[in-house]
Amino acid sequence: MANELMRDRWLADPFSDWLDAGPTNDLPTDIEETADAYIARLNVPGVTKDQIDLNYQNQQLTVAVQKSAEAGNHNYLIQERPQAAAKRAFRLPNVAANAITADLTAGVLTITLPKLTQAAADHQIPIA
Repeated sequence: MANELMRDRWLADPFSDWLDAGPTNDLPTDIEETADAYIARLNVPGVTKDQIDLNYQNQQLTVAVQKSAEAGNHNYLIQERPQAAAKRAFRLPNVAANAITADLTAGVLTITLPKLTQAAADHQIPIA
């Protein structure tokens, strides 16, 4: 058992603590870090904003997409476009959760997660 744990730890993805990603072909994602924010861009072609659920909790951004199956009876020869739900989760610490914004344009979901400023992170609490 201990050997298995050590082997798994040594072979683990070095970014696993920073990002917990699902299959990359379901929701291809780029995450950029700037001095002031993280900017996540996800490809979601053919999806409306009503089909997307965004959540930031416990330092983790979760994006869930419900893709609607095309109506009707089809006799596909090839069917490669996903028709099911997809979900991705990313660990992004020190985010000002109340300032997160999202925009869906031309099949690309852009999520801007402003970082906490030092002043906001270190807050003195007065005692009344």
